Amino acid sequence: MITKECEEKRLTPKQFVNISLESMVSMWLEQQYGWLETDDDLMNDEHLEEAFYWTSIELEDLQKMTLRERKEVLRIYKDQIRRLLKIVR
Repeated sequence: MITKECEEKRLTPKQFVNISLESMVSMWLEQQYGWLETDDDLMNDEHLEEAFYWTSIELEDLQKMTLRERKEVLRIYKDQIRRLLKIVR
């Protein structure tokens, strides 16, 4: 993606970094879709592991949480990702 955009037009260093970060952050958000849609998904270790695979969030930490805590982590996580995307776009 970044290489294709670089070929189409000359990017400033800031644009290059922002495009790279946007791609990475978008991937974190997209990873959530399909894996954590229901309460049962949030309590499923396999789904949690897949949903947070590309992040530094450890499955063991999530396993210690209640459903309510997991929902709150997910809500905050998505909010923060959306904020990051606003910065780099």
